[in-house]
Amino acid sequence: MVDLLARNGLLDEAKEMIQKMPMKPDALIWGALMAGCRFHKNVELAEYVVKHWILLEPDKSGAYVLLANIYAASGRHNSAREIRHLMREKGVDKTPGCSTVKIKGIIHQFVVGDLSHPHIKDILTKWHEIDSRIRLEEGYIPDKKEVLVDIEEQEKEDALRRHSEKLAIAFALISTSDNMPIRIVKNLRVCHDCHHVTKLISKVFDITIVKPSDFVEYALACLEQLAESGDHSARFVRDNLRVMVAGGDGTVGWVLGCLGELYVQNRGPVPPVAVIPLGTGNDLSRSFGWDGTAKGELPETVSCFDGVFYNYFSIGMDAQVAYGFHQLRDEKPFLASGPLSNKLIYAGYTCKQGWFFTQCISDPELSVRAIVALNLHNYASGRNPWGNLKPEYLEKRGFVEAHSDDGLLEIFGLKQGWHASLVMVELISAKHIAQAAAIRIEIKGGQWRDAFMQMDGEPWKQPLSSEYSTFVDIKKVPYPSLIVNGGDR
Repeated sequence: MVDLLARNGLLDEAKEMIQKMPMKPDALIWGALMAGCRFHKNVELAEYVVKHWILLEPDKSGAYVLLANIYAASGRHNSAREIRHLMREKGVDKTPGCSTVKIKGIIHQFVVGDLSHPHIKDILTKWHEIDSRIRLEEGYIPDKKEVLVDIEEQEKEDALRRHSEKLAIAFALISTSDNMPIRIVKNLRVCHDCHHVTKLISKVFDITIVKPSDFVEYALACLEQLAESGDHSARFVRDNLRVMVAGGDGTVGWVLGCLGELYVQNRGPVPPVAVIPLGTGNDLSRSFGWDGTAKGELPETVSCFDGVFYNYFSIGMDAQVAYGFHQLRDEKPFLASGPLSNKLIYAGYTCKQGWFFTQCISDPELSVRAIVALNLHNYASGRNPWGNLKPEYLEKRGFVEAHSDDGLLEIFGLKQGWHASLVMVELISAKHIAQAAAIRIEIKGGQWRDAFMQMDGEPWKQPLSSEYSTFVDIKKVPYPSLIVNGGDR
């Protein structure tokens, strides 16, 4: 609502709404009001907004840059210079505009005002040709209002020519053949002049532009026709398609609007959309949980492990015991000479167990140190830790009687080592947590670097991230046949 009011010039109403909010406004809300101040050139309100915004994000340049631009657009160039000086004093850096273009497998990078490219003479010559043609053929006039510094008019035109996307386009035109699409990726919002120039260039030069609407109308239609003709690969791609949008609110809204036509035409499923925020405000990206800034690179790789278990999956104490036993057996195989000695070693590891595992997302009691998802009845050499529960207890907990073929997992917890030992000899039962056909466990590493897990008695040490959660998804795998029960015939 703040964004809608501010964009429509109702700045006082937007400010009043912020002041009456039951919660404290965050940087996103102040940024929405600031965008309205910039559009409507309300300097006084912009100064008010910045005082609150920089308290929330003192190390980010967004508030400072927007205020400096508002000052410059209003002719207060001295005030704009003071803001830039303040940024230097506080060590707040403004990210320079940077554009990249991929030519023949090589990525070329251009920074605003940077003339260090080895082909810069050819690039400037080509831009002079571009500039002349769009002026003569399309009536282009440089939008000097985009240059927010107090310099001479000719210098403003020179500054516009050296915007990174224009340098990248000129280089692409001298490096590719006619009728080839050119993709420029920029880290910041494209200014109005560059946006206008790009449209004019595609009119004058033979450049193919692929719009999101073209993708919806032609590319998806081709997939749908192939799928209807029996192409299973096309059906899989169409049903599982994902769309990644790299850009600001305008680009995201453009793509969402085009994909929305699929609803109107009843052409489901509509592909889900992810956002790489490359604009200025990135309000849509923030609203949908994709953050307001794009990280230069992922801090670490994301890996996925697929496995199948038949009996049980466990995480925590019992998996750590199994891991320790396997290590001991590998190092000193003479100690693990048979079932009896193996059970004694297991019992010793279990009784001295003191390790505490991160709490599971399903919120078992804090004393639980192992979580087991049991598919069949037998666990740990024929034990039944779930137990044979009475009907009144089942009804009270909302459980059903456990069967091997019911498609449900029995999820229970084990406390400290002594509790696990008593459960194994069936003197007491495990802590009943839930029954489910599928589960997801979220593990937050924190200070722990590893978690112990096992499937059907095969343990491993799972690395954990201190920044990101690790997820364990368990669901039933459909099999066309079952194992026939053994027995005399």
